[in-house]
Amino acid sequence: MPLSYSQLSTYQRCPKQYEFAYVRKIGRPISPAESYGSSLHNTLKYWGELEMTISKPNEINQLTLFLESTPTPLLTLDLPSLLKLWNENFINNTYSSVDDANAAFAKGKAALTHFFDWWKAKKREVVGIEKSFSVEVAHTDSPLSRLSGRLDRVERASEGLHIIDFKSSAPREQEHVDEDLQLSIYAKAAQTLWNEPIASLSLLFLRDDQTLEIQTERSKVHLANAMITIRDAIDGIERQDFTPKPTVEKCKRCPYRSICPAAAV
Repeated sequence: MPLSYSQLSTYQRCPKQYEFAYVRKIGRPISPAESYGSSLHNTLKYWGELEMTISKPNEINQLTLFLESTPTPLLTLDLPSLLKLWNENFINNTYSSVDDANAAFAKGKAALTHFFDWWKAKKREVVGIEKSFSVEVAHTDSPLSRLSGRLDRVERASEGLHIIDFKSSAPREQEHVDEDLQLSIYAKAAQTLWNEPIASLSLLFLRDDQTLEIQTERSKVHLANAMITIRDAIDGIERQDFTPKPTVEKCKRCPYRSICPAAAV
């Protein structure tokens, strides 16, 4: 069966956390931060579908799909429509109090207002929203020899495709974005799906004070090294090597900290 990027990143972060989540399948509640991120992603998914629907008004099937997938059909690409989508897609039942939920809602409204300013700065041709993919991991006979996931947003520019991944977390440094394994996987996936040049990849940080886009590129060497890293992780999963990798920083964010005997203090 395919291995998801979420599984891969969990194993890289800590094999013991992977064991708890995907082998022993120990359930855990969704955190407010995860809920907030999902709310933003869902809002921008429907916004992207609206863009594609309006740009191709004669494609009745696309329009029908869009009307079925959103609580209220929207026919204009403007800020009020985007904020209406936020109102419809905000998940409010994961917060410890009404005040916390209201604060998160206000934070997301501000973040999406900044996103709209980023979005309208230039003409955009969207070719993919939440596009599913499954790519082969070369040189392995493992049953986990495919990696699956979704591309948040793919735009087409004159120089090639631009892959955009939304983030609600704190911004990262350029060097971290340049080495980001997820973006390397996305570049490989987009090449497979569209067979077009990949001009650039971006992490788009959706903040309540700004929208920060950090762009990068991927060479053939980058992609080859990414495949090696993925194979190493798959090999560890197949060997059932779940040796913990505790650090204070990682463990304090781990949802299994209370049951993990190796948790750092």
